[in-house]
Amino acid sequence: MVLSVGGTDSGGGAGLAADLRACAVLGVFATSAVTVVTAQNTVEFGPAVPVPADVVAAQMSAVLHDLGPLGVKTGMLWSPGTAATVAAVLDEYPGTVRVVDPVLVDGTGRRIMAIELDDVYRTRLIPGARFVTPNRREAELLTGLDVVDVAGAAAAGRRLIDLGAEAVVVTSVPGSAPGLIADVIVGEAGEQIMEGPEITTGHTRGSGDTFSAALLCQLVGGSAGEAVGRAREFTRAALRRGEHAPLGRGRGPVVARCGD
Repeated sequence: MVLSVGGTDSGGGAGLAADLRACAVLGVFATSAVTVVTAQNTVEFGPAVPVPADVVAAQMSAVLHDLGPLGVKTGMLWSPGTAATVAAVLDEYPGTVRVVDPVLVDGTGRRIMAIELDDVYRTRLIPGARFVTPNRREAELLTGLDVVDVAGAAAAGRRLIDLGAEAVVVTSVPGSAPGLIADVIVGEAGEQIMEGPEITTGHTRGSGDTFSAALLCQLVGGSAGEAVGRAREFTRAALRRGEHAPLGRGRGPVVARCGD
């Protein structure tokens, strides 16, 4: 059982919708704490209403105190205040596996969160995280390094390890040759590059959420040694399925289902 902390997506493609769907497909019971309610679809991001930080904390505490999830994943936290509150609640449960997906940019790489949020990630959420899962643009924002290849991603991963994370996966990094895409893992065992053909598709919505949720499910399921690889293949299957079953008029969602 796990807890996902993040925002809603009325279009069902990203955020908590993607997290809960991935967990259900993987057979893991998932609970949620809502940080922000958004009106969005595959074309546009509309109005957003943040949930008061004390209400976010109450949701988390209700689940953590009674249901005892083995792991917690954080997604869109929206504001520095809410992020700090989430960190404070997590600090009360130090034995819980923590996967931090630092949502700072949209699918195009454009910053959508306040720059002040970066410092809360660096000082409160990354320390103690079992895994941090930034895409390459988010890794740049958190570390100040250029992440244009696997070497840059590895350097950024090491810097995030220095901040207190146990392990880091920098996702969607240009690979060693045109047409290849890599995920770079940095941890106690050193560095590992998982590379494969890029899946060219306009239906990538929720891919980061799906990956980090799948990673958490693998970690609490006892397959830590293969967790990243399994989560990666699960997400790649969902990307391929999204391309063949497109939804919406814009950047459609990935489609995770049984058998992925």
